Amino acid sequence: DQDSSLAEHERMTQCAEEVLKRLELPFRTMVLCTGDMGFGARKTYDIEVWLPGQNAYREISSCSVCGDFQARRMDARYKDKDGKGNRFVHTLNGSGT
Repeated sequence: DQDSSLAEHERMTQCAEEVLKRLELPFRTMVLCTGDMGFGARKTYDIEVWLPGQNAYREISSCSVCGDFQARRMDARYKDKDGKGNRFVHTLNGSGT
């Protein structure tokens, strides 16, 4: 459901941030506006690391929640708790560069 997928999106983003914290790399997390998000994404965070040689932050990861958009396109479903109906799964995307 939507609440679960949003919670998992936050957790996935926190996991990516934790890697950077352990590496002691300065970073920032940006919420993208609708015009900058990928097709089908409901919410996207870009994680950027400070590169002193370039005097700039550069994106190294992107984490998106797509709700049931991708699942509808691939017809990916699950049975609800009562086993009476099929529901579309919710998908998340996370990349690292």
